[in-house]
Order: sequence, then structure tokens, then C-alpha cells
Amino acid sequence: MFVDGVRVNEPTVEEVNFDLLPLDDVERVELIRGPAAVFGRNTIGGGINYNPTRNIDVYFSYAEGFRAPSFLELTCASPATICPGLQAGVAPDPPLKPVKARNYEVGVRARPWPWLEGSLSLYRTDVLDDIFSVSPTGTVGLFFQNIGDTRRQGVELGLRGRFWERVEPWLN
Repeated sequence: MFVDGVRVNEPTVEEVNFDLLPLDDVERVELIRGPAAVFGRNTIGGGINYNPTRNIDVYFSYAEGFRAPSFLELTCASPATICPGLQAGVAPDPPLKPVKARNYEVGVRARPWPWLEGSLSLYRTDVLDDIFSVSPTGTVGLFFQNIGDTRRQGVELGLRGRFWERVEPWLN
């Protein structure tokens, strides 16, 4: 949380400690959403668990993420600033947008026997303004650019057994 552009909560935690806010000095409160926010988009996430029995857990989760372009990506961000290798310099601010992601996951975890656990999940991550390295034809250098939207999706299956105290095989 920011007051007049200055962080007033602890920067290493994802929650607001309202005891740190100088409430006597607050004239009004504004919620700034979207790309106009002081430090861009905050990440959010949440989930729902449903346990129909003691041994079965069904869940859904949603999360959003944000990644600013790295120093190397910013330095080598256009065909005019191709990097012949790892670059150690500074270039003017390029037109790279930050990467944003939305992740959805639904799954089930089960323990059919005391010695066996299993899980099955479906996931999808939609990435907006993904950054990718591009190597122009006829050069050995590269530069970075936003390539638009990409998607990662799939199925995950896992099994874990507990046969003896020190033997725990698993498969994922």
C-alpha cells in the first residue's frame, strides 16, 4: 500500500499492516487499478477446496502474475540495439511492455489406501505481452520483443506410495 507514492506496508509481505497507516493524515482513499498504478499491476490469487470425504480433495485456483522486463531484455530491445552476446551496458528505455499472466487450475487429490496418494490436475496459463528473444537472419546477435499472447496448458498426474518407513516412490 502506498500513501502519496511512498510504500507504508512491509515490502516483503503480500498483506497490508493497517497499524502502520497514519490514519489521522489520510484525507481520502483511492483504489488505482490497471496499468496506471504506481508500480503496475499487483498479483492476486485465490482458490476453493471441496472435501467430499476425508480422502478426496477437489480444488480450483486462480492467480495473476506480473513480470517487468529484465535488464538484459531492456538493453537489447529492438533491431537497432542487437546484443552480440551478454551485454553489459545501458540503453534508453525501450518499448517493452511487462509480462502479465493468468493461471487457472482444477484438480482432485485422493488417498484410496493409507499407503497410496494420487492427484490429477488440469491447468492453463494465459500469458499477455510475452517477451521472447529474436535473432535476425544473418547475425549472431539477438534482441528482445513482446510477441503478444501465449498459452501454456496441460494435464498433470501424480502418484506417491509409502511402503516402508524409508521407501517413498513417486511418479509425476
